[in-house]
Amino acid sequence: MGVTKKTTVKFGAAGAAIIGIALLMMIMFAVERIDSGQTGIIVNLAGSERGVDDAKVETGWVMYNRFSKQLFEYPAFAQIVDYEPFDIQDKKGTIFKTDPTIEYYIERENAKIVFLRYRKTTEELEQSVILTEVKNAYKDVAGLYETDSLINNRPAFEKEVEALLKERLSTRGFTFTNIQSSVKPNDVLQAAIDEKNTAVQNALKVENEKKAA
Repeated sequence: MGVTKKTTVKFGAAGAAIIGIALLMMIMFAVERIDSGQTGIIVNLAGSERGVDDAKVETGWVMYNRFSKQLFEYPAFAQIVDYEPFDIQDKKGTIFKTDPTIEYYIERENAKIVFLRYRKTTEELEQSVILTEVKNAYKDVAGLYETDSLINNRPAFEKEVEALLKERLSTRGFTFTNIQSSVKPNDVLQAAIDEKNTAVQNALKVENEKKAA
């Protein structure tokens, strides 16, 4: 009987130790699955690799130490961002308002570059780095146009903005695919345009009435 009690005590202690180790592993380590539409970045938060080569691209199931590493995910599929309208100026300083919606994504091979360069989430990138490039592209291209030229050639203007954005964002690790926007004159200029169009229409109407008479 004495031997049985000692054996039971030993097994009880061993079981408790196993459970303790299992709980410790669960606390220390995380196991997560990175979907096919995402690119995972495992980042070292401490150790000799921190700040040197502290990010690794991962896909599928990953396990990492919660206390020394952190997981970031970037979508590998197209992201559509509808920005708030903002003002731009043409060569003469005339103000136009644009309302852009862009489409972009981060390719897997560029995810690590983007993270190490900015260390921001997708939402933070959209409201900082990408938004700045969008505004700069619109302003730089608008500065090359005369007022009448910009009014009459808005599709060509947007194509130039799109080409410039593709070039600039690619150097930052983003793949830019499409942009849609409406470029409108300011209220004062729009009123002048409407007044001119009305005058032209009235003149045509009078001319047609004369011919009819």
